[in-house]
Amino acid sequence: MISGCSPFYVIRAVYEEGKILWRREPIPQYLEKAAVGPDTQDKLKLVLAVREYARDVLKLNVGGSYSSYSYVDRPDLSYILTAAPRTELRPYTWWFLIVGRVPYKGYFSKEDADAAAEALEAEGYDTNIRTAAAFSTLGWFDDPLLSHLLRYDKVMLAELSFTSYFTTPCTSKGPAL
Repeated sequence: MISGCSPFYVIRAVYEEGKILWRREPIPQYLEKAAVGPDTQDKLKLVLAVREYARDVLKLNVGGSYSSYSYVDRPDLSYILTAAPRTELRPYTWWFLIVGRVPYKGYFSKEDADAAAEALEAEGYDTNIRTAAAFSTLGWFDDPLLSHLLRYDKVMLAELSFTSYFTTPCTSKGPAL
């Protein structure tokens, strides 16, 4: 079986998350840049407005999530692999330290996701790979708004921002998506 928490998998995840966190910039500071176009400005201001509404009106714990912006250097952030035995409606699960068992596994390259899917298919599983719009550090860090999310229209962007404050983190620090 494919291990959920292999050392190489963890190192890659830490590396990719490190790039995201290293590139964080407070949204108000980013908005001051002359190169930021009007559409991007409007979307970033919308994200801040959703955040304020969730915090001030709904009294949700928004922590520091979505108060910063981070550049992602590829069109899709990650690829999500799910699997199930061919003759059952039971998801295959992976085990991760701290999080426990989950019915999906994320990959930062399409090639890695394809290779893992092929290995599972050889063992008799049906698989599915999809892209993920966003992911969360489950409250361990203040998740930034990722640059590729700005390709979505304002309604989808507001929904992604808003729903991030309604999920349960594995720590009490902040929201998760």
